[in-house]
Amino acid sequence: MRKKIMIWCFVVSLSLVFSSSGVLAKDKGKGRGGDEPSGWSKGEKKGWQGDAPPGLSTEREGKEQKQKQKREREREREREGELEKEKQEREAVKERRKREEEWDKEKRKKEKETDKERREALEKEKERQKAEIEKAKAEQEKEKAKWENDRKKKK
Repeated sequence: MRKKIMIWCFVVSLSLVFSSSGVLAKDKGKGRGGDEPSGWSKGEKKGWQGDAPPGLSTEREGKEQKQKQKREREREREREGELEKEKQEREAVKERRKREEEWDKEKRKKEKETDKERREALEKEKERQKAEIEKAKAEQEKEKAKWENDRKKKK
């Protein structure tokens, strides 16, 4: 019993699938609303000369023109985009150079300050050393004077 129900469901589902695809494959028809003008398949040409009817040829030309215009607009946008990118890149380079120059100026300023501080520190050190030397000389003079006094006393 179950097997029969399964087979029956399978058959019904297949019939639904194939019937729906038949509905979707319906022809648009000739003439109005179709892709080809009326009389095209029979070879009838009424009121026009050449291989294509007047309406169809202008449609094709119009489509081609629209496609060309679309391509040109896309190219123009790409060019504008490229120009914009180049402009942004140039501005970025200018900005980077400006920042580098500012950094260099600050660096030079700091170097000058540190050089000045070093020179001041060296001058202070020299003055300290001179003071020490003078102090040592003064002590030597005192020692010398004391030694001479002691020597005079002994005589």
